Order: sequence, then C-alpha cells, then structure tokens
Amino acid sequence: MTPVRPLELHFLDGTSLCVDRKDVLTLMTCPVGVFIVVFSASIIHVLNVFMLGVPLAFIQALALGLVLAGVHWLTLTGLGLALTRIGRNRKRAVRLPVPLAGLATILTNNIPALWAVSRVFSPETWNLVSVWKVILLAYAVHLGFEFLFAALVVPMMKRKRLAEAAKDTALVQNAAEDDARDGPRARPDVMHLLLAGEPVVAEDIKLVEADEHYVFVHFADRKTHVRESFGSLVRALDKAAGMQVHKSYWVAFDHIHKVHSKRDGGLKLILKDKTAIPGARSRARAFREAFQRRGQPVFGAGGGAPLAGRDGAGR
Repeated sequence: MTPVRPLELHFLDGTSLCVDRKDVLTLMTCPVGVFIVVFSASIIHVLNVFMLGVPLAFIQALALGLVLAGVHWLTLTGLGLALTRIGRNRKRAVRLPVPLAGLATILTNNIPALWAVSRVFSPETWNLVSVWKVILLAYAVHLGFEFLFAALVVPMMKRKRLAEAAKDTALVQNAAEDDARDGPRARPDVMHLLLAGEPVVAEDIKLVEADEHYVFVHFADRKTHVRESFGSLVRALDKAAGMQVHKSYWVAFDHIHKVHSKRDGGLKLILKDKTAIPGARSRARAFREAFQRRGQPVFGAGGGAPLAGRDGAGR
C-alpha cells in the first residue's frame, strides 16, 4: 500500500512531520521557510569568506553568499522531492532526520564552493583545516536555524492540515444531511487526530503502544512515532471503537483476531497482523463487557475465540 505521505521529516527538537511532494514545495516556498533557508545559508557563506581571509569586499561576499544560498535552497528542495518519489516507489515512507539532510547539503554545496573559491581567489585556503572549519561552522548555523524552522514553519503546516481536515469534516456533514433520504454516504461524526503533522481518521487507528519513553501509533499499514503522551491519545480515542487493554496498549476492536484467557486472569490478544499483545487482569472484565455490548462472542477461561468485527473478519 502506497503511503499517503511518503516522507517523514524528523527534526532535532523531536518534531516530526509526514509530507508528500506538494507539502515539500509548500514548506520550501512559503515566505518564512525561504527566508530561513536563504538567510542561514547566506550567513554561512559570508562568514566563511571572512574566516578564511578570501580577498572579497563585503558587497561581493554578500552577493556570492546569496548565489550559493540559492543553490543550497535548490539542493534541499530537490532532496525532499527525490525522497518523496523514492518513498512512493517503495510503497513505504522514508524516514529523514533533518540534521542529516543539512549535513548532506553542506558536504555537496559548501565544500565544492570552497574549492572553487580557492582556485579563483586564494589557493592556500584549500586545506584540511579550512575544510573542517567550513563544515563545523556551517553545521552549527544550520542546527540553530533548523530549530527556528521547526518552531515557525512546521506548526504553520500542521495548522493548515487541521483546517483542511475540519473543512473536509464539514463537507461530509453537509453531504450526509443532503443525502439523508437515500442513506448517508459517510458518517458525519468522523473524528480526526493530528499525528506527526498528518490528520488521521480516529477509526483508522489500529493500535497505540507505549514503549518506555516512546509512543507509537499503528494506522494504514504504518507505525509512526508521535510526541503525544499515551494517556492523551487514549483520552482522544475515547469515542473510537476500541479500548485500553493494558497500561501500554490501546487497541481497536476490529483489529483483534483472537483472544485467549490466561491462567492468572489476564488476556492474550492476537491481532490481525499476527502481533500478540497482553491484556491486563484488571481490565479483562471491562474488555469482556465491551465485547458483549458489541454483540461479539465471549470467550471462556483458558480458551480463545476468533472475534468478528463489523466487517465480519476473523470468523
């Protein structure tokens, strides 16, 4: 299954964002994004000119910095577009740490630029010490502006997606009301959650798991790390068709294939993807009652029963 957004960006501050080709272009062409990328790259190149003693006036250094900053912007944009294409062809999202993308861009842009400048203006600047100075200075500036990009541009993208999701929900509600006589084409009570910057229909979420300090959400054949706490996600999914079965697991009822009762009173849940998760003894009774309310079979102690969801799977 091709991912909806085939590229996952992971920033140094822990922020993550799933993007497609259109999103990459939006991020890299919005005024704030362009300013941050071009301004940071210009600063890097101007500082390099003066740090290495290249015989250029300030205006010349600034002009050179702007030209190289434009190349830097094109490289980042091209890298993002190429990786979204790769993710779509692989039918699996590509995980890209943004600091790594910045380092790759520095190595492919700043080092060749240093070599070219040394050939034209100052041959003695091309040496190992100068190369390391350029890399360290450029990377330090990049990391600082990456935090700024994550703090300003990424939230703008997430707010835009939430607004689009709310608009889509309103359209669904209007369509459902208009077609009430013929039967609704979609449920008007659809709920979205924002995960890694991507609006996700709550009922598409199959499993939420907490692994020490990390929380992962499974949906649409994907497993995504999110910054939200496990408790906040469980509360947000309160009206969805599932429940918390363990201190570290929330599962959708329709994603359960079999359930086995354990001798200690706990449960062992086998999911449709063959994953096995535990069910706490303290939650076993509530779990059974929830299945009774849904009209699904109740299993006996020590046994297991395939559980049929609303789509009839598992029979």
